[in-house]
Amino acid sequence: MSKGIKIALGILLGIGALVGVVLYATADLPRVTEDFLGAVRDGDRERANALLSAGFRANTAPEVLERFLQQRGLDDFREASWGSRSISGQRGELSGTVTTHAGLVVPLTVHLVREADGWKIHGLNADTPGLRSDANAKSPPPAPDDQAARALVAETTRAFAGSVMAGSMEQLHQHGSERWRIQHSVEDLNRAFESWFKANADMRVLYDMEPVLDAGSGVDEHGVLTLKGRYPTTPNPVVFKQQYVYEGLEWRLVGLSVEV
Repeated sequence: MSKGIKIALGILLGIGALVGVVLYATADLPRVTEDFLGAVRDGDRERANALLSAGFRANTAPEVLERFLQQRGLDDFREASWGSRSISGQRGELSGTVTTHAGLVVPLTVHLVREADGWKIHGLNADTPGLRSDANAKSPPPAPDDQAARALVAETTRAFAGSVMAGSMEQLHQHGSERWRIQHSVEDLNRAFESWFKANADMRVLYDMEPVLDAGSGVDEHGVLTLKGRYPTTPNPVVFKQQYVYEGLEWRLVGLSVEV
C-alpha cells in the first residue's frame, strides 16, 4: 500500500472517528426531543411537560404550546431526521425535519438547555409553509407576569455572571437571540464588558438573590420586551437593563447593560 493511500485512509478514519464522537456527545438531544414529541402525540401531558425547561414552562402557557404544536402537525409525530446538532456549554441545538403520520414534513429547530436532571427543551422553532409578510406576522405575546419576568432576569444574570467569572462572554453570547449572535461576536461582548473582567468580582452572590424590577417594564410597539431593575447588593446595587425579542416560543436576549 502506497504512502499516499495510507495517509488518505488515515484521514478518512480520523473523520469517521470524529463524526462518531460528535454523534455520541449529542445523542441526548434527539432522544429528549423525540421523547417529547412522542409524549405529545400520545396525549401524555405530564411526560411532555417534564421534558421542558423551567424557563420554557415559565414563559409559555400550556394552551399556547398545544396550539403551536397542533397548527404545525407536530402532535402527529411519526419520525424525525436531524441534519444538524451541536452543544456549546449548557446549551444545545438540533435542526432537521419531523414527519407526521399524515405525511407532512415539518422543518424544526429545537433549542435545549442542560438542567440539573438532564437536557430539557428550551425553545421550538418550526417553519410555517406559505407566503409571509409583515401584515401576516404574528404579534409577540404580552409581557410575562412578574414571576416569569424575574425568572427571565435571573437566567440572563446567571449567563452574564458565569461569563464574567470565566473571562469570556461565550456563555452570554449563546444565551442571546439569533439577531444578537449575528450582530455581536464574543469578542465584541468581551470588549463591551471588559471593565467587569478587570473588577475580578465574585458574581456568584447574584445567583440566589431576588431581582427587584422597576415599574414601566414591558413590551414596546416594536415587540421588544424591556426589563429594568436592580439587585440589592451592598454597598452599591447592581443595576440592569435587559431587552428581549420573542423568538420561536421564548423571549431571547437582544440587549444588556449592567452597572454598579
